[in-house]
Amino acid sequence: MISEEQSKRIEEIYRNYRITVKPLIAVIEAAYERFPIQIFNEIRALFDHIAHCYSPDAQPENIEKEITRSESHLYRIIFDCFKFLNVKAKDELDLFEKQTRNVDLPSISNGEFYPEYKRLANLAFSNAKEAKKLESSNKDQSLKYFEDAYNTYIKLQEHIESNRIYIVRAKWKFRTYRLFKIFLWFLAAVISGFISLFFTCPQVVTSIKNNFLNLF
Repeated sequence: MISEEQSKRIEEIYRNYRITVKPLIAVIEAAYERFPIQIFNEIRALFDHIAHCYSPDAQPENIEKEITRSESHLYRIIFDCFKFLNVKAKDELDLFEKQTRNVDLPSISNGEFYPEYKRLANLAFSNAKEAKKLESSNKDQSLKYFEDAYNTYIKLQEHIESNRIYIVRAKWKFRTYRLFKIFLWFLAAVISGFISLFFTCPQVVTSIKNNFLNLF
């Protein structure tokens, strides 16, 4: 039979699943558009251990083991959720940097955007790196770093979105400048070719001029 203390521990597992895990899973599904099988297996194992606690012939010592195992799976689920979200956030950051590699980011918002952008990007990377280092030696501290990394990535995404209009303008500025350079190169090539033609084949130039004048 489940004791009162064990019942409270099971209630705490359900509470943490409802308050912490479900919102994280919702974000993962929105980001990946699928449910990661790794997390699905952990959830199935968690509730399988809890179900064993309610078996009619379950012994107190076995119930204790099943609750401990379910708590371990809950911890693993939260751990994996943050890892999935951090990987997705890092991929999005890499894509952003690839798309803006030719954009003058330091000039955006009068120079206020880039320092905060780099600070948050470096902090998120540092937290994720520290989390991986501690994953096998200090799981609680590792989980904290993974959570900090995720929260920092969220702040970074918000910072980018709040400056999105200026980033788009900077992109168009670069593209316009590049098109202008291409136009100048083309114009210089045409002029250079015409000058070369003038000195090597003046009769051809005269013929082109006369044909052009005959149009009017």
